[in-house]
Amino acid sequence: MENQTVLALWLFSCLALVTMCTRLGLRKAAKQLFNLGDYLTMAACLCCIARLSMTHVVLIWGTNNVGAAIRKTHVFSAVEIHQRTIGSKLAITACCFYNSFLWLQKFVLLDVYRRLLLGTWYEKHIMIVFFTVLSSTWVVVTVVVFTECRPFRLYWQVVPDPGSCVEAQVELFVMASLNIFTDVMLLTFPFLLFTHFKTSWKLKLRLFALFTLGVFIIIITIVRLPITRDNRESQPDRSVWTSTELFVATLVVNAPTVYGLWNNLRRRKRPDTLQSHSQGTGGVGQSGERETGPATANA
Repeated sequence: MENQTVLALWLFSCLALVTMCTRLGLRKAAKQLFNLGDYLTMAACLCCIARLSMTHVVLIWGTNNVGAAIRKTHVFSAVEIHQRTIGSKLAITACCFYNSFLWLQKFVLLDVYRRLLLGTWYEKHIMIVFFTVLSSTWVVVTVVVFTECRPFRLYWQVVPDPGSCVEAQVELFVMASLNIFTDVMLLTFPFLLFTHFKTSWKLKLRLFALFTLGVFIIIITIVRLPITRDNRESQPDRSVWTSTELFVATLVVNAPTVYGLWNNLRRRKRPDTLQSHSQGTGGVGQSGERETGPATANA
């Protein structure tokens, strides 16, 4: 189980990194300047790498989250106590990097929306609301990570038994709830484009695909809640689900931009369409965004 969990950790983390690096590479290949979403993606790459390296150690060394039944018969050696102490500290830190990664992906998507709304009178109002909600929820999930165990040393205390606070059930519930809430908030935006702007069928299809993938993230979050709750003493189970969610979130947020940039490069290779598409967007909508009303968006 340990080897399979480590494999899943590396597989999904590397796939996420490949997706984000592909986005950045295509941006350079298209000879476009990096935008805000790209810089946020770079920060997300750092969070992903940090979580990957820390969680790998956590899975190998373990944490202080050990079931009562095992504690009754198991005698912890000095080396094991040291390793589990380090693993517990890394688990807390990795959790912060993971939460930050997810919220950075939300901000990347928000930047796409900002570009779609560029030039409209309500752009500023919508962005202020979305930015405030995302920022405040990120602060909440970060603070909750450090509020369950009192005294604070219980977070990495191996012996004696630190109690149930190390299972992080409150943090899991708060994080999952706010993650679902913010995802739903972000997914309502495509409906605004459907109902208020004249959009091409191609743009509608891409927005529908974005919405469908976004719903898949919410489903994963909902499904992993009871599974993680029932296996609250199993770090491998939690790691597999969080790694899966990490990759799917990366795919949902970056796939439209990757497709747009790739499509833009492909069109530039056609002599007959070079002139007409030289100002391609490289984002969610491509040329279809010109029909929506707002200025085009470089996602």
